[in-house]
Amino acid sequence: MDSQAHLEHSTETDKPHPLAPEQAPPRVHAAIDRTANAGSEMIGQNTAMAQRLLVAGAEMTLQVNSCARANLDLVTRSNAELMEAMWSASQDWSRCTRGYVEYIMGERLNAFLRHRTPQHLAVFQADMFHTGVAAALDYVRMGTAGVDPQATRSAGALDRSAP
Repeated sequence: MDSQAHLEHSTETDKPHPLAPEQAPPRVHAAIDRTANAGSEMIGQNTAMAQRLLVAGAEMTLQVNSCARANLDLVTRSNAELMEAMWSASQDWSRCTRGYVEYIMGERLNAFLRHRTPQHLAVFQADMFHTGVAAALDYVRMGTAGVDPQATRSAGALDRSAP
């Protein structure tokens, strides 16, 4: 259809004339009141929703902060325990080394000074070597006393399979 055909059958209406509030019919006043009440109710609902969102955000922030604090406490405690274990291992190693050095410097040095022949020197060196190896093995045994035997066997199998 032609767009002009629609215009031929149309009629012009008068422009609306604004009315003063006292000239408006009662149903217009009722519609305005309902609209104002609906707007007021929507603002109240939006305010309540915003308050609920703020409360939920505050609760979530508290929960996240609580979890973060608990995690930080856990990390701090585990670091303290790790440092204590490292300190203990260092003390054990220091004690073992000090004892070995005192042993070598004491009896062994006196024995070495008493026996000056090459045969005695060879025996002395072999004894020193065996003592050193035995001390190192004892320290390793002390360190692995709490280790699962299955883990030690697995580690041994890995060592044997290495090229």
